[in-house]
Amino acid sequence: MNKNYLITGLAATIFTSHAYSQTLSNLLNKSKTISVSNNGNKPSTGKSVSGNGEWNKIIFSAPEQLKGMSYSMTAGDFNNDGKTDLAFIGFASLGKGKGVYVALSNGDGTFKDPVMVEIGGDAGFGITSGYFDKDKTLDIVTANTGHGEDDGNLFLGKGDGTLRMAKPFPILVPDTYGHNISLIESADINGDGSLDILINTRGVCYKLGSSSGKFTGETEIKGISGDAGIAMADMDGNGSPDIITGRFGNEGAGAVMISLNTNGRISAPKSFNLTTGAYDLASIMAVGDLNGDKKPDVIVGFSADGGRFLNVFINKGDGTLQEPVKYKIAENGGSIGAVVVGDINGDKKLDVVAYQKDNALFVFPGNGDGTLGKTPIQLAAGGANFNTGVNLVLGDFKGNGMLGIAVKHLDPYGADWIDIINVTKKP
Repeated sequence: MNKNYLITGLAATIFTSHAYSQTLSNLLNKSKTISVSNNGNKPSTGKSVSGNGEWNKIIFSAPEQLKGMSYSMTAGDFNNDGKTDLAFIGFASLGKGKGVYVALSNGDGTFKDPVMVEIGGDAGFGITSGYFDKDKTLDIVTANTGHGEDDGNLFLGKGDGTLRMAKPFPILVPDTYGHNISLIESADINGDGSLDILINTRGVCYKLGSSSGKFTGETEIKGISGDAGIAMADMDGNGSPDIITGRFGNEGAGAVMISLNTNGRISAPKSFNLTTGAYDLASIMAVGDLNGDKKPDVIVGFSADGGRFLNVFINKGDGTLQEPVKYKIAENGGSIGAVVVGDINGDKKLDVVAYQKDNALFVFPGNGDGTLGKTPIQLAAGGANFNTGVNLVLGDFKGNGMLGIAVKHLDPYGADWIDIINVTKKP
């Protein structure tokens, strides 16, 4: 047993749902509800998937725990050894103070003890990684909330898994939104070859990067709600990353909002409503090409009257979206805390992983045509039932060419950890 982990002893549990409530015909042209129902059956304990086509060769490991209180995490190769490492924002419960922690992969699905670089001031809420100073070593940027004085920090990587001391920079959160930095993403917004950062502050703003790693200016993007998730992807094929956000449904239908970008010239957002009524909450989103047409599609997890859902929006290629297809995850329980997209079973089709905040991971197999499979796979991540601040990342943690799942939990009452579920394939 690796001394850096607490092994829960809880094997990943899997169930096979029963029939969908509707057929899959013409899913991309009409909005339909696809109910995932287990008819009250309890999950069966086990490590491998059975009775599920190509997925019966996939084995999910029992979740291993990396302890530490954190709000956000990111994955990347921080020591250039070809293995996927984890970085997260930690707090005093780790016993080493507030800071950014990097846990290097051992290449077998386990991790070395995390090494910390301190964050001054208030703790960070958002974290992203990228090559911000162009030296071919991965760097980290955090966004911190100071409840009146917000800032960010750039941690330049040394290439060996350690980080240089933070370089702080201001974030001028618009007073109309208050001080609530929660998400940060990175991409080259203005096309100058340097990574910029997009920040959710209940409004949305961005800061331009440079080859030296310095961030300058700050531009608020008008007309965009920052209440929910943010993402960036080239939605219209012009080579510039566009801005995708979610809108709460307390003042109308929950929606995905897309602001098209041409080398930093950002247009007013267009809205694409979720499938149900005025109480929708477009809280969590992911972007990926689900139908293989090289155009990024949008997947949203949300809560509404009647259950917990996914909406899949297929991209038309011009920055607009087709009518969404709705997949029902559960009748009730916790809200959808995170959604990610990746090829879990190695069939070159993107799958969708969603986390419901009562410790259930749902893996929806992708069919490669923009639809998701009839039978989701449920994995139970060990721990308490009350979780907030959930985060999901995918990575080849075992070095076997298969994407594993890292689940970051935060229970404000002290039970805080990261679960790592590794994936292997039978010969």
